[in-house]
Amino acid sequence: MTPRKPDILADPPVELTREQKQRGLTSARRAAREAQQSLTLTKKKQYRRYRAIVGDAYLDWPRWKAAYLREYNRRIRLEPASMSHYLGSSMGSP
Repeated sequence: MTPRKPDILADPPVELTREQKQRGLTSARRAAREAQQSLTLTKKKQYRRYRAIVGDAYLDWPRWKAAYLREYNRRIRLEPASMSHYLGSSMGSP
């Protein structure tokens, strides 16, 4: 059995310059927009791509994920009535 790779999602935060932090946040926002156009790009897959590019000066997973989710949710809005329709609620008729 081969040993598991270390989980980069659990890596501790590192000291970043303001510019490095901004690049990480920009990367997360860009990844969220790209994911909305794809069925296969998950936030974890996007984060792994980001980490492969930036090396040791990375934005940690919790901060990257928060920026990703803010952008993703900012761009997708469902009306409450349409949400209940998709959730199978009996409130109102479609």
